[in-house]
Amino acid sequence: MTNTVKLVETIDDRDVLEGFQKQNKLLDQMQRRLEKIDKASGKAGKTAKDGFANAGREVTKFLATVAGISTVMQGLDKLVVQVRREIQNIQSRQRGAADTQLEIAATQRNALKNFGGERGQALLDAIASISSDTGARQTDLYATASTALSFKGDSLTDQDAFDAVRVAAMLSPDNQQDQQATSQAILAQQKLTGGTAEQIAGFQIAVKRSSPVASDADFGTNVAPVIASSTQFGNTARQSGALAAAIGQGVGDPTGRVSGTAQINFEKQLAQLLPNVQGGTFARLDVIRQDDELRNRLLGSLDRAASEAGTDDKGELTTEAKAFVALSNLLQKDSNATQELLNRTYDALPELADAEKYYTQTLESINAVAIQQTANLERGLEQIGERLRADNTEGARTAITRDQFASILKDAGLSDLEQRVALAKFEFRAGISEVNPVSTAAEIIRQRETNLRAGSIVSAGPGAAPTRAPASAENLAQARVFDRIADELEALAVALEGNSKATDRNTKAANAGGSNPAAGNSRENR
Repeated sequence: MTNTVKLVETIDDRDVLEGFQKQNKLLDQMQRRLEKIDKASGKAGKTAKDGFANAGREVTKFLATVAGISTVMQGLDKLVVQVRREIQNIQSRQRGAADTQLEIAATQRNALKNFGGERGQALLDAIASISSDTGARQTDLYATASTALSFKGDSLTDQDAFDAVRVAAMLSPDNQQDQQATSQAILAQQKLTGGTAEQIAGFQIAVKRSSPVASDADFGTNVAPVIASSTQFGNTARQSGALAAAIGQGVGDPTGRVSGTAQINFEKQLAQLLPNVQGGTFARLDVIRQDDELRNRLLGSLDRAASEAGTDDKGELTTEAKAFVALSNLLQKDSNATQELLNRTYDALPELADAEKYYTQTLESINAVAIQQTANLERGLEQIGERLRADNTEGARTAITRDQFASILKDAGLSDLEQRVALAKFEFRAGISEVNPVSTAAEIIRQRETNLRAGSIVSAGPGAAPTRAPASAENLAQARVFDRIADELEALAVALEGNSKATDRNTKAANAGGSNPAAGNSRENR
């Protein structure tokens, strides 16, 4: 039987050499122990016979010793299990951080494209602050902010857009589509009527209560722009809102699309006919009611339009036809249901400057409901968890590197044992530390390349110094693959390090400039 052992290349030569030295020492120790046992075997019978005289005392000592060892071993087992659980917990936390950040990354990227450069940090700070205050998810907020920043145009400021997003998130923290619709509705009106986001939101809430449009999305798309456009004809926001709500109710238009289009076209026509009349559409309607010739001409035009709109399959007037009928009623000399509805709606609405209370009262009434308080609690706690995961960039990068590193090792052709050894080293060096995980992976891969180029380790048995056989062509081919992988990982590590330093510099500059208090947390967003 030969004692020559040939070993294939391993991840780290030092591990192999140390392993052989320890193995040789253990073999020598075991051999010496066996020799002692052999020499003592002749005395075994006498020792056992004489020993029974003190059996009670010796057995007691023996059992105590065994019990002590058993207790220690059980304690070690429990400790090992606990450590393993803690490592799994850390890995799970890192994976959760990675999942959250990757989900946020897509919508954040789109928002930064619309609001990038030096203003990008203001966006990051605003979203972090809004999420903290409202409980809304950052993924939703970035999508809402991206739309708002594009929609605001040149007449409004960046802060106007952020304020609109904040108010929208306060009203609809769980619904990104409603957030987007509400923020757009606020900005659409703000461009023409002015006012704060809270005032406009309160005003639109009041209009919506008098309108047949229940959907935030429909209101934001069809009604809010009509209110804004209506002010161009000399109306106040209150007059514009009353017209939109009353005409919509008269038509019974649940989306506001048909009634809104009819309203704007009608108001535009009146403004062209009576350009010198002050007081907006309300004043022009009063003038027309007193002018029989003009009134009859307009009524004839509206009647023809209603007739052309016709009826539906059930023989009922179409929504378009109903809209022309409602507008005709506004022109009638005698009071009618449509005119009375308009007056009641106007009386029910606040002036824009006084409308913020509708917003605050709405939030207070919602949050006073017990079930809503439960939802607010869950939302708030979820937001805290999301923020912690979003801030844990080191953990997220470690999790991503761990997953990709495992794939690289497998695709590179390493054996299952070699993969496990490499991953174990990765966990030890980067898994639960703040070491750049990409750098760690690059170092391990680079060491693998070095070992392959150096050839295979050969040992002549116990006591003989290990030697190396020249690298084979297959070894060298694999080494070239690992070289390319290591180059890519090293370049990525340098890029990440540079990005982190740049983020630190930007954050310090922002903090020194007295930016949003939420910027104090941006250092953790690396």
